[in-house]
Parts: sequence; C-alpha cells; structure tokens
Amino acid sequence: MKVTAIMATCGRHSLCERSLSLFLNQTYSDCELIIFQNSAIKQDLSPDVDRNAVRLINQSIDSLTNSPYKTLGAIYRDAFRYISDDTDIVIFWDDDDLFSKDHIEKGVDGFIRGGKKAYKPEYSYFRYDNNISLEANNMEPSIFVDRKHVSNFGFSETTTDQHLNWLNPLLRDDDIFIDSNGKPTLIYNWGDDIFSFKTSADCENPENFDNYRKYSFDHGDRIISPIEIEAVYTMLSSYKIGIL
Repeated sequence: MKVTAIMATCGRHSLCERSLSLFLNQTYSDCELIIFQNSAIKQDLSPDVDRNAVRLINQSIDSLTNSPYKTLGAIYRDAFRYISDDTDIVIFWDDDDLFSKDHIEKGVDGFIRGGKKAYKPEYSYFRYDNNISLEANNMEPSIFVDRKHVSNFGFSETTTDQHLNWLNPLLRDDDIFIDSNGKPTLIYNWGDDIFSFKTSADCENPENFDNYRKYSFDHGDRIISPIEIEAVYTMLSSYKIGIL
C-alpha cells in the first residue's frame, strides 16, 4: 500500500530538515513525503534527495482567495491536491513532531489488520519540557487514513479544527481501528527544543497566524537537506520507554 505523508510548514528550516531525515529513515519503502512550504521565501530541496520519495511544493498564496494563507485548513486543502491517485493511505507528518523508524511500517500493518477506513494505536507519546509520557492517543498525526475518505470530506477551512471534516465521520461511524496492542510510534512535541510555538496552539485566536509567522522565521540556507539523525534517536532512547 502506498502512503503519502503531508508536511505543511512555513519556513521552520531546522524542523524541516529534521522531519525530512526522520522520513528518509523509515523502514517502510512505498511512501512519499510532500513538503508544502507556504512561506513567501522559497525553499529548495537538496539535490541528493530522491524526488520519487520527496516532493517540495512552494506555495504561499491561497489558491481560492489569491491572498496569503490565513488558516491551516486552507493550507491542507491545497496541499492535498498534490497527492497522487495511486496513494492508498494519507498521514500527517507535522514538522515539529518526532516519529520512530517504524512509524509507517507499523501504521500500514495496523491499517490492514483493522480493515477500517483509518487506524491509530491506542497510545502515543507526549513530550513536554523535556519530559515524556504515554497518553491516550488523540493526535491526528498518529492516524493512518484512507485517501479516498479524506478526499470525500476534505478539511475545515479553519485552524484548530482543520481535520474535523474528515475525522468526525470516522468517529461517528466507528470507522477507526484503535489498536490496544499497537506500538506507540508518534512523539508529539509540545514545546520543542528548536521552536516553542505550535502552529495550531492559539485556541483563543485560532485564525491568527501572527505568532506562528513570528516564531517560525527560520529559513536557514534555504536548502532543505538531510541531517545526521542519530542524535535524535539517541535522545529518544535515553527515555528508556521503548520508542525505538
């Protein structure tokens, strides 16, 4: 089964390089990463990255309004248009989260075993202030979902609930296989050691991108390149909770 991961990002160069490297280190081979870069400052992809595995899209203008993006929902709406029809499963590869090497492999296995339109393990890891805990899994980036389902329902044109259009029907119809034996493979970062601002964290003012833009202004050398990722795996292993 082919998996396409969507990474919607704005600048955040250091995070993009880390996320790219985590993707390239996945044990599952039939997968593609779409980096949807919505900063007005263009980024390029390092020439040594396989273009069959990773695509970088620079698009800073909302396709419907012809103005700068104002919500995450609009960003995901446009990013989704780049997913090819031969994709079976969609996942969301948030640039500030961490993933074990077998994240996609375990997710595809669970999706097939569950026989439903979506899959997620019952638990994911939650990292905050350099502490990590196992939590009930309510994080959209952990969900493996049928591409056709997301295509049918789309995204809310908002920020904090951008995934609810496709997620709510799954919950209503009990069409997510929540695997009590599934390995937790997502490490959800709240307060990252590189950036402290979550894209959709401003619940009091969910359509305000000012803080997101302000605290994400990192374009580096404007070339997204793989980095040495072993230090990240070593850090995760230090928690001694079986992430890897």
